[in-house]
Amino acid sequence: MLTKRPLVSFVLGGATVAFGPSLFRPLIVGVVKTGYQVSDFTSKTWKSVKQEATAVHDEATRKSDVEELRAEIAALKAQVEKS
Repeated sequence: MLTKRPLVSFVLGGATVAFGPSLFRPLIVGVVKTGYQVSDFTSKTWKSVKQEATAVHDEATRKSDVEELRAEIAALKAQVEKS
């Protein structure tokens, strides 16, 4: 399992121990930060979509209520005219 050049492996291991954290930590922090930003974006987008869907539903409900009221008014006018 030992390589043919143990000194090279030793130097690479030492360099990894010495410089690895300073190289990989910012990378890991950046990945985690990006993950949180994506999570926040999707959460805000989902809330926005839910609000828009609720607004559309409420508007559709109001329109159907107005149509029902107009139909009732027309029926009442017809009854009054017959009387």
